[in-house]
Amino acid sequence: MNPIEIYNEFLVKSDKEHKVKRAKDNPDMYEASSAGLCIKKHYYRKIGAKQKGADVDGLRIMRLGTIMGEDFARGIDLKAKENPDYKFYQETLLKSDYLGVAGHLDLLIVDEEGNGSLYDWKTANSFKYKNVFNHKNPTINNELQVGTYASMSIESGLCDKIVHLGLLYYNKNNSIMEEKVLNLSVIQEAERYWLNTQHFVKEHIESNIEPKITNGMVPVYKWECGKYCNYSKICDCPLNKEYKGGKL
Repeated sequence: MNPIEIYNEFLVKSDKEHKVKRAKDNPDMYEASSAGLCIKKHYYRKIGAKQKGADVDGLRIMRLGTIMGEDFARGIDLKAKENPDYKFYQETLLKSDYLGVAGHLDLLIVDEEGNGSLYDWKTANSFKYKNVFNHKNPTINNELQVGTYASMSIESGLCDKIVHLGLLYYNKNNSIMEEKVLNLSVIQEAERYWLNTQHFVKEHIESNIEPKITNGMVPVYKWECGKYCNYSKICDCPLNKEYKGGKL
């Protein structure tokens, strides 16, 4: 038996189980983790288009983030026991009828006055990590994800208001960690994104017209096309090198 193949099988099995659980938690809403990304992905999800199979290399990369998140959660649990006057919400499922979105926030800390501080963590290689903090790598999608959780936290009554938003980045090459503090305006930006997404998808479903490439919407980033897209086998975007159904 090959240990690498055994681990790959474990990752594929875990991914399938995760997708089943996520489908139960969120059967008919958009996914908060896809905030700020290609709107065509939301269209495909809404019409129930078939996703491609799991990419094992990608699953290994994502698994590192999962393991880091689990360790982070253990540390937060210990601190929560020392601070009973604060409320700590971890991996909490939130749903918003207003935005049509569901997702699990990483961490929300609420003080005695109902003020919430919300955090989301990401892993990154040294190249991406450096570019995030020298502002050469846009993180708008990650920021809108945090803004989405913040909006849903208030809507769900977990806190009265949000006073702090932070993206915590973990450098996979050297284990350095740093926080990128976000402007609270990303909450309104996230709300606008999802309301626009709802309108865009509904319009295309009702007209029975598949969305075409649109500047800043389909896709938002060039890197979304191909291996990072669950619908690359069926999407005809000219940037998508995996599409086989038409002329590129």
